[in-house]
Amino acid sequence: MRKILLSFLLALLTASLCPGADYSPDKTGSFSMSPRNKKEVRIVANRGYSSSFPENTLISIQKAVETGCDMVMLDVRSTKDNVPVILKDADLDRTTNTVGDIKSKTYQDLTACRAGYTDVFRDAFADEVIPSLEETLLRFGKTRFMLNIYSIHDLPLVRDTLSKCRYQEKNVTLTMNSLEDISSAKGARFRGAVLMRSPLEAYFASENKELWLQNAKKAGADGFAVSYADMFGILNANQRGVFMVQCSKNKLPVYIIGPASAREIQEAMEYQLKGLIGKKRYTGKFTGVITSDPGRAMMIAGRLRASKLQ
Repeated sequence: MRKILLSFLLALLTASLCPGADYSPDKTGSFSMSPRNKKEVRIVANRGYSSSFPENTLISIQKAVETGCDMVMLDVRSTKDNVPVILKDADLDRTTNTVGDIKSKTYQDLTACRAGYTDVFRDAFADEVIPSLEETLLRFGKTRFMLNIYSIHDLPLVRDTLSKCRYQEKNVTLTMNSLEDISSAKGARFRGAVLMRSPLEAYFASENKELWLQNAKKAGADGFAVSYADMFGILNANQRGVFMVQCSKNKLPVYIIGPASAREIQEAMEYQLKGLIGKKRYTGKFTGVITSDPGRAMMIAGRLRASKLQ
């Protein structure tokens, strides 16, 4: 009976992730995330559902939210006239039908720009535009976001936009590329600040690794985002284990960024569930995966959860 019930629940999960699944805004017109067990690995959609839709666009964000993932990670840059927009690159060349540096364009200039990423998706999303942060927050008002801030000078613009949209800072986790930037953000009421750029490189280069973690925490870092390639490719099992144990000891969450294939996502999640690297068991576990394929990640999480219950 228990197996039948689990199979039924998995079927419901799978159906909810299929294209065309029913979905509608809440009473405020905002899209909200489905709550999940806090002990489970967090699933963060990297630039929305960017494996299947143009990155950092409204359609990509909406499709990510529909999966029920825990957060959506977006990149924030500002225009010439200081409007925060959702864009990864410093220029428009790769993902839009326009070229040029984002800092050379006003927000009005961007209204003629299309972000359908035609090199990958051809004309399927030809009408997608570069959304402003304000437009994104107003449309997805209850979504938890992880905002990747490339320049500390954009932080006041982000905070002003959050306030204007009456969006609570506690629903936002910042990701930044240096401890100096993170330190500058201290005092804000964000959910946390995650160090993005090569935290492992600095950690392993330090003579006193635990002291480095403690100093990073004092500077304002609430966790780290480590690439899948570094965590599971460059480091050996013992190095991974020691890093994870020390982060756990210092209460510093670790997110694995980049797993996209089913094998990569499952490897990361099995480590989280079992605490195993190879045949060794470690007490430190990471907090979440930041993936371009949140739908696949949610299905794998459901399957692993069910197998653990059986």
